[in-house]
Amino acid sequence: MRKAAQGPARLFGQSVRGILGLGAVLVIVAGLFIKLTVDQFAAPAGGLFGTPDARVEAGYCLSVAQDISPAVQLPGSYIREARGFWQRRLVDQGGDLAGGVAVGRARLARDILRARGRTREWLEFTMSECSYKALSHGAWFQAFDDS
Repeated sequence: MRKAAQGPARLFGQSVRGILGLGAVLVIVAGLFIKLTVDQFAAPAGGLFGTPDARVEAGYCLSVAQDISPAVQLPGSYIREARGFWQRRLVDQGGDLAGGVAVGRARLARDILRARGRTREWLEFTMSECSYKALSHGAWFQAFDDS
């Protein structure tokens, strides 16, 4: 009889350990899932090209959009839409608008000096990066619409 009594008790003990082990694994997996999900959408502390905040980043990208093609753009052009987006983004950030543009323009001038004569290449690269950032902020450029 003793063997028969140990059978169900041992089975019950193994079941409890199995359930606890499975529960621990599920908690770890859920924790990792939540951490990865939250980290995926967490923005870095600074902005593009080492800008300290969103206001200066908007000033930087606005300066890029102004400098890459200084001539007046036709309505609906990509550069004009990008300028409008970064102007709105700058206004939405609030605070000192002129300061955001001034600091952004100063950082762009510093980066252009570091480009050592490759100004056009730097402006094209930064315009591309700013455009990707604008898209991540929900921008929609009519110039890219196929319809």
